[in-house]
Amino acid sequence: MRVSPLACLLFPLRFVVMSVVEAAVVLVCRGCAVPPRAFLAACARAIIWCVGFGVGNVRVVVEGDDDPAEPPPMIIVSNHASVIDGFVLSAVLNAPSFLAKASLRDLPIYGTILKGIGVEFVERSSPQSRADAVAALVRRATDRSRPPIVVFPEGTTNSGALPFRPFRAGAFRAGVPVRPVAIDYGPDAWRWMVGEEAKATGPAKGWSVSVSAASSAAGGAAGGALSARGDSEAGGDGAGNDLLVILRLALVAPFHTVTVRLLPALGPGATSASATAPTKLRTGASTKVLTEADAADQSKHFADAARAAVESALRRGREAR
Repeated sequence: MRVSPLACLLFPLRFVVMSVVEAAVVLVCRGCAVPPRAFLAACARAIIWCVGFGVGNVRVVVEGDDDPAEPPPMIIVSNHASVIDGFVLSAVLNAPSFLAKASLRDLPIYGTILKGIGVEFVERSSPQSRADAVAALVRRATDRSRPPIVVFPEGTTNSGALPFRPFRAGAFRAGVPVRPVAIDYGPDAWRWMVGEEAKATGPAKGWSVSVSAASSAAGGAAGGALSARGDSEAGGDGAGNDLLVILRLALVAPFHTVTVRLLPALGPGATSASATAPTKLRTGASTKVLTEADAADQSKHFADAARAAVESALRRGREAR
């Protein structure tokens, strides 16, 4: 995979800027109990600039009625196309918090940042930790003094392949509205995410989106070669893979584009047409509350509806190109 000479020229400056920004965020997270959201959002915009997303290359499309930077009490759920999704959402949603796997808490630098911005951690293999995470989602979704919380219900990155993995239903059991968000980096990123050797079979293997060059002219000049597999093929969870993705992102082209679509809310209390719950729900005869089986059915319904809404939004965006 050939890199861009212009991107290579910009790389030293971007590396210095990213290092300074990350150091500043670490210092603020260590020194402030609640880091200013405006500061965190500005730092997120600086970081995504460092990997090629300029101000004019980040497009936000709102398909709901509320302010995307200050949503009403609800949980935000998003597809997980890339390791930089958190920075993109922090830049456009005024620094929300996130639900993340517990292993990220111990990462150098980033672990400090995640703890500082109020990330809720979950140990996926522990039923108690998963239950605690749902309880934390309820608290965070209804506490207007805290930033909104984002969940990636696929559980790992998918490099934008359609269809998605099934959305895990935990975030949909909190009993509050859920707002789906579709992150779309463009249709051709598999060409550099999985290397030149995968061009012939990339789309057939499910590689369709991660980050695309803003212009083929900018990204197509001769240079060195990058050869590495994408997240799904390589396992998707290693910090080394994440660094490779960021490195390729910074070098393959000087500028990239991303579209963030904020879709109408789903779930209890939501008003969109697609937010309807299953019509037949059994209730306890004396308590008049949902049984555990009904709650599971309802959360799965909303998880499937959110997944369908995000997939539909991505398909619409691709068909419009």
